[in-house]
Amino acid sequence: MSKEGEALVRRNKDNAARKRYHHHLGSGSYRSVVPKWEKMEAETIAKGVVPQAIQENWAQRLMHWSYGHGGTVDKETGVLDWGPEISRAAKRLVRARATIAAGQFKPNREKG
Repeated sequence: MSKEGEALVRRNKDNAARKRYHHHLGSGSYRSVVPKWEKMEAETIAKGVVPQAIQENWAQRLMHWSYGHGGTVDKETGVLDWGPEISRAAKRLVRARATIAAGQFKPNREKG
């Protein structure tokens, strides 16, 4: 391997070690799991229950993050269930969505 290649490998390993939330997509990436998520949502809607993320008009990116990191939808109530691994981050996302929806979000590009 070249020195540049070794530096890339080292940087990627360091980044992976700092990662806090690991996805559950498998080797097929989003291409293989999005149809499963859409089917899950459709089955829930067919039962007459609208999933929370759809009721609250969540951005597709946010729903994909939630599902990709282990979140599911309770098929009886439509409430999102995150489990212990991502519950803290998911609660922060919900609070951030509420702040944005209320018009109280003030972005600070200088805050790194």
